[in-house]
Amino acid sequence: MAEPDRSYVDLERGIFFRKPIGKRATKKRQTPAPIPPRLLAHMRRWKARRLIVSHFVEFNGKPVASVKKGFRSAVRLAG
Repeated sequence: MAEPDRSYVDLERGIFFRKPIGKRATKKRQTPAPIPPRLLAHMRRWKARRLIVSHFVEFNGKPVASVKKGFRSAVRLAG
């Protein structure tokens, strides 16, 4: 799943690489992060069942660019 200019998830090792391949390092720390076991199990299942096309956060088969609208709706509904 690793592609240039995109962060990626290594499902075999259970690591989320936040710094895109080919992007130069800056002062912002984008160290690889381990994926919690329960989430990793779900992500592996999603991939095996082909519930995802190319992104783990997608809507109608397209990547979600921003979660702001959805988060705003969730906050509004939660009161």
